[in-house]
Amino acid sequence: MDVPRKNKIFTFGLLLRNLLSGNQISKKQEIEVRFGKKFPIILDSRLNGEYSAEEATALVGFAEQWMQYNPDNDRFTINDVIAALAKIQSNAARPSNGMPGAEGQDNVGVIEA
Repeated sequence: MDVPRKNKIFTFGLLLRNLLSGNQISKKQEIEVRFGKKFPIILDSRLNGEYSAEEATALVGFAEQWMQYNPDNDRFTINDVIAALAKIQSNAARPSNGMPGAEGQDNVGVIEA
């Protein structure tokens, strides 16, 4: 069975969010995130601080964007996902005063455990 490309991007966003938090969100929360509700997440302590708060915030923001429903069919592509992840990775390699890739994003409520 061929899964539509848009579902793959949604699923990747969901997987990324679950990996960062160490918890699977409920189906109800999954639907609410799809329609724009933001839930603060506590980052999984098993990540052992191997990230910056800016990287984590940007990753959570992108994950939530990729999970968003857009009735105009203007969803993210795999190229968008790769570009966003590459930007975060390149910004992680050098000191930064801003949040990588988070321009114009709301604070998504990342809490470190």
